[in-house]
Amino acid sequence: MASSSSAPANSPLGQPVADKLTRSNYALWLAQVRAAIRGVRLMDYLTGEDKATPEKITRKASDGKEETVPNPALEDWEATDQQVLSYLLSSISKEVLMQVTMCTTAAEA
Repeated sequence: MASSSSAPANSPLGQPVADKLTRSNYALWLAQVRAAIRGVRLMDYLTGEDKATPEKITRKASDGKEETVPNPALEDWEATDQQVLSYLLSSISKEVLMQVTMCTTAAEA
């Protein structure tokens, strides 16, 4: 059984940071987290530059008419974003975690 400090299963981010974020170690924590997230090229999920794709897209149906359908790329974006969010949440101490519990995306956190 994995410990509560381990990264999510199949996470592209690998091992969790050595020191969880507290109220007094932000610089040390940031250096570790930034390196891990930049190392897997996911920094745009944190900065908010990589935004969710639209929920619906328009495409031509087999009869030639346009139809609005769910965007399959949204599920991929959400999965990656949630892996980054999970990594962040697992790297934060309980005292700080209370401040970001309502965040639903990595950029919000």
